[in-house]
Parts: sequence; C-alpha cells; structure tokens
Amino acid sequence: MENNLKQFRKKITIFTLTILSILLIMDYILTHREEKKYSECSMYSIATPIRMPDSHKLYYYFYYNGKKIEYSKSVGATDLGWHYTQEDILSKKHLVQFVCNEPKISRILWEWEVMDDSVISVPQNGWRELPVSILKKDNFLDLK
Repeated sequence: MENNLKQFRKKITIFTLTILSILLIMDYILTHREEKKYSECSMYSIATPIRMPDSHKLYYYFYYNGKKIEYSKSVGATDLGWHYTQEDILSKKHLVQFVCNEPKISRILWEWEVMDDSVISVPQNGWRELPVSILKKDNFLDLK
C-alpha cells in the first residue's frame, strides 16, 4: 500500500512538472514571437486610460488608422513599482507601442509619460520613432 502511494505521488509530481514545463515553453514561444513582431515593425501612439475596475486591470484606448482601438492590460508592481495608485494611472497618458497592422498587440511604455497631448496631433498611423519631444520620464519607475 505504501509503495502504491509513493508511485502515485511520483506520477503526480512528474505530471505536474510536465504541465508546468509545457506552459513555460509556450509562454516563452509566444513572448518571443511578440518581441520579434515589435522589432520588425512597430509604431507609437498615446494611450488614454478609460477605467480601472480594480488595482490590476487597466482599460485604455489609442487611435490607429483613424480607428479607436480599445484594449486592456494587467498592471502591477513589476510595471509601475509598489507605490502606484489607480488615480495616478488614470490621470496620466503614456506612450503605447503597437505592432504595425496588428494594433491589438500593444504594450504601454510606463517609463514615458505624455506631457500634454491637448496640443499634440498624432499621425494617423502613429509615430515610427519615439516622439521624445512630447514625453517626459515618468517617476513611477523611480519608486520600484
């Protein structure tokens, strides 16, 4: 009986490690594909926060090709440091980087805050290069 229990535990451990390994490999492959797409062709626009129903989910939008693209991302201490608040996030606009012709593949560049977008005209397809003249380094990352 005890031997059966040891074998069962060993099988469960092997199964769990196999599943975990598969998930890690899949995550690596998907992340690598996404990074490759960003490096091949990406554009920049201004991300406008819409709402944060909790402290870890942000809904935002940006414009690409004349269309409003709405998306959501998980946010946390690894993005913004430990001392961020929902009010901080919702009151600021940041740069968003997205893959050319696939704007749903996007990421907010938290380190770059848009100074004042009321006078900024974003090109219809976004900027090819970082528009450094309209940006300032955000202090979120200083608090990590």
